[in-house]
Amino acid sequence: MSLPEITRAARVVPVSNLLLFVGALISALAIPLSIRANNGVQELKDSEAARLRTEDQRKIEAANSWAETADSKARMLRTDLERALLRQKGLERRNRDLSISLQSEYQARLQLEVKVSPRHLSDGQIETLTRLLLPFRGSSIVFTRVQDQEAWEFAEDVLRPLYLAGWQLSDNDVGVFVPPQYGILLCVPEQSNSHTAALALATALREAHIDFSIQIVSDDLRLIVGLKPSRS
Repeated sequence: MSLPEITRAARVVPVSNLLLFVGALISALAIPLSIRANNGVQELKDSEAARLRTEDQRKIEAANSWAETADSKARMLRTDLERALLRQKGLERRNRDLSISLQSEYQARLQLEVKVSPRHLSDGQIETLTRLLLPFRGSSIVFTRVQDQEAWEFAEDVLRPLYLAGWQLSDNDVGVFVPPQYGILLCVPEQSNSHTAALALATALREAHIDFSIQIVSDDLRLIVGLKPSRS
């Protein structure tokens, strides 16, 4: 080998070594940098994941809080509704009791008015009596009434259809019955030809919805208007 070749070889070797050294140095530096870069990326990922977890946790907690608030409000509404329903039922019960009480008072007042008010025959009752008694015109009957203001005035109502139907009346006023006579009493002879008239009068009283009682007697056909019964 010539001197120039040796010189070139000597020059080449150090350059190669230098390149190797530089490459090794770069490799040595690249590894920590790569590790550091990877660590930085991982830290960024971990930080982002932690942030997302925190945000998700916040959202979950907010959703749970909203749900608890909504549930609490729903329970309060149900409680208020139940109380309102109870109040409504209480009011309905009180109104029903009040209505029953008022109805009872009204019925009691009507009964009291009936008890204290005098008896009277309506125009319809008088018309019914007259119509049913008219076919038996000329029938004879003894009419008796007690000496009482209310009974006397009621007896005038009972007499009217008898007069209108043309019945033959014999008045027999009596002061006081012993025992007292109440209501209307139809006295029917046990054996008499006036049974037809008695049956006609009884039928007419029933059709006119007038309360009366019947008693079998030994004398004449008689109609007695007594005192007002306590139940009337």
